[in-house]
Amino acid sequence: MTATPFVETSKGPVPFKNVIYDYPLGKAMADGFVKEPAVVTRKNFNPAGMAPEEIERLKLEDGVRLHESVKVELETYARESGQEIVKPFPAGDRPRQQPTPGSSFN
Repeated sequence: MTATPFVETSKGPVPFKNVIYDYPLGKAMADGFVKEPAVVTRKNFNPAGMAPEEIERLKLEDGVRLHESVKVELETYARESGQEIVKPFPAGDRPRQQPTPGSSFN
């Protein structure tokens, strides 16, 4: 099972050939199985003069920082409330897989 049933290529995403069931992110969110993805932003961010590699690195570092912050908050909540620790996961901004022909989600 994967949330991204495709491989990134130089020509764009190519769907896996062995997808058994397609369940788009939008449908999973509407059905209450997945929360709205978090998007990290910076106030007054200006990428002018930055190389694409620098921008990509900055985005990755910001995503890791958010992930670690949420992880600490979840661990603190679990410890203080006697609950089981829940592991956070980063939500990407990858393109959503489109329903495959014959899929029940249109």
